This record gives sequence, structure tokens and C-alpha cells, in this order.
Amino acid sequence: MIALETEIENAIDLHYGISGFVDIDSSGDDTTNISDFFDETRIVELVDSIISQSQKYNCSDIHVEPQEDKVNERIRIDGVLQIIMTPPATSLSGLITRIKILSKLNIAEKRLPQDGRFSIKTASKDIDVRVSILPTVHGEKAVLRLLGSGGKELNLTNLGFPDNKLTTFKKWIS
Repeated sequence: MIALETEIENAIDLHYGISGFVDIDSSGDDTTNISDFFDETRIVELVDSIISQSQKYNCSDIHVEPQEDKVNERIRIDGVLQIIMTPPATSLSGLITRIKILSKLNIAEKRLPQDGRFSIKTASKDIDVRVSILPTVHGEKAVLRLLGSGGKELNLTNLGFPDNKLTTFKKWIS
């Protein structure tokens, strides 16, 4: 297979750690607990980092799903949901509150579903984020749909046809 260097780095980062999502200080202390990195002071940074890093992988959705003792954070890449991290359940309230604030939703409402939206401006494009918050047994679940985050422009030349086949295809569809 042939791949760009950035694609290989993204795959390594996605499959072998959360280093791109959480800036962990490697001070050499083996007694460090990962849950220390998900306190209230880091939640804003964490949510912003997840959203910005999700663009790196050209994902279409971000799911924050509460479990009994943890929170699964998953992103959808090419139609497949992949877990990117599992912070402790104690971080759920802060994560959901930050997402609600960005979406201008009622942070006090926890029993009813809510829908909202916000926009992100990057150097290359604007991304519209649609947010859905749903109550579940273990807390509120959030789904963020990233619209306009696709990495490729959709046209006939990007389909991968050889030139002679593309000419034939264009002839057939016209």
C-alpha cells in the first residue's frame, strides 16, 4: 500500500494512543493516574482538542457515550465508529456542560433531549456542528455531527478512474 506520511501518522495516533487529544506531561512519574487529566480545569481544553483533532481524521461524528464507570468517546471515520478515549465517568458532567455551552443549550436541563448547533472556523474551512443531547441510564449522551468536514472535494476526477475509463464514463452518463 502507498500512503502519505500524514496519513500514516494519523493512523498511528488514532490506533495507539490519545496523545493528540490529551497533552499529558511525561515527567517520568509512574504513579500518575489518567483520571487526573480529566478534571474540570481541563474539560474545556479536552473538548476543544477532540473537536479540532476530529478534523484531522476527516470524521463525520463525535459520540460521547456514558457507561457505568467510564465515558466512551468515539469518532466516525469512513462510516465506522472508533473509540478514541475512555475518560472516567466523573468527567461526563463537565464534557456535556461544555458541549451545551458551545451549542447555547440549557445546561440545567438533564431529563429532556436537546438539539443545538455551533460553528467552527479553521484556516481552511468553516465547519457547522449539529449537536444532539439525549438522556440515558448512565447520564446524558452527546452526538456532534460535523458538517463540511470531509477532506475531499467530490467530483468525477476524484473517483480514481484511469483517464481512458473516465472519458468512457463521462460519455455514458451524458
